Amino acid sequence: MSKRLELWGNKETMNLHNILYLNILASPYFKALYEKKTYHEVVDEIYYNVSSLEPFFKGNNASSAFCLLYKLFTLKLTEKQLVGLLDHTDSPFIRALGFLYLRYAGQPSELWDWFEPYLDDPEELPAGAGRNMWDLTIGSFCKALLVEPKWFDTILPRIPVPIARDIDARLQQRGGGGGGRAGRGSSPAVASRGAAERDPTSSRARHRDDDGRSEGDRRYARGRGRDTYYDRDRAHDRDDDRDDDRDDDLRLAAIRERYGDLAKPLNRQS
Repeated sequence: MSKRLELWGNKETMNLHNILYLNILASPYFKALYEKKTYHEVVDEIYYNVSSLEPFFKGNNASSAFCLLYKLFTLKLTEKQLVGLLDHTDSPFIRALGFLYLRYAGQPSELWDWFEPYLDDPEELPAGAGRNMWDLTIGSFCKALLVEPKWFDTILPRIPVPIARDIDARLQQRGGGGGGRAGRGSSPAVASRGAAERDPTSSRARHRDDDGRSEGDRRYARGRGRDTYYDRDRAHDRDDDRDDDRDDDLRLAAIRERYGDLAKPLNRQS
């Protein structure tokens, strides 16, 4: 019998950002998933109802992809079931939710062992929808989850710095990794920034305009030394977090007004 994946962090919220977690709980679609009791039923639901990996749609509504991601979490998947997701042949979205499951809930120290065999996977993956459409590959998607602090406009759980440095060093040793680009964009990692990178009003775009920081700057910083890279990233993360906190306050106020007690603050594990 396959053992359950050892979970990391908050066993209730899956380490999802508070706003996203609350929107999933409030989603009528997620509530309708209560009837889905088995792993295979949820996988079938992913096949038929996921066509984008964005966390939100039409404002603050949780997407079907992230509702199903959290539904998988409630099933407490086994390692064999995770492998079944990662190697699924019917839909790249089924595979992508497997990698998101690992990134959000798996042990950070085990991420490299899970992700490394797929870093050159060429299967195409349309990550967004509409004007946010962003085509990449499973390999570049895996790399983005390992090195980027956000997926589209939601914050990913922080990987402890020593582990993040080790992952980055391993990526450098293998020549940067990733499955290459499939479509638009200057770098596979840019996919994790989604519409925010192309929206001149977004906080990330403002920071980029302010200091001219680009992927070339990041590579240069890596050449100058890993400590410099992480110091600069932490400074940018703090700036992004301040903007995100202001946006989150507005979103949370709207959710509380609409859903009342459901939107009480959560005690998240840092």
